[in-house]
Amino acid sequence: MRPLEHNFENLLAEFDIVYQQHLTLTLIGKHCHRLLIKSEEILDRFRGMLLSGLELHVDGVPDKTEEEKESLIEQIERFAVHMKDVMAVLDYIV
Repeated sequence: MRPLEHNFENLLAEFDIVYQQHLTLTLIGKHCHRLLIKSEEILDRFRGMLLSGLELHVDGVPDKTEEEKESLIEQIERFAVHMKDVMAVLDYIV
């Protein structure tokens, strides 16, 4: 498992949200409900994980240029805003 996936699963576990292994890693029942209730906090923390990953140094891979970092930051920020909108709609439907 990649570090980001592992960190995200740990984040969800802090809120007692666990993927259902036998249903292709989906969330069901109370796990979905918990995700909706805590979605803003979870997304804020996940956003932080993504942003902190921009500073990682990987052997054999050149560091990102400032321009690449700025572009990725912009993409991460847009992702967070859009996901909060999606979660708000899902919460309203439920």
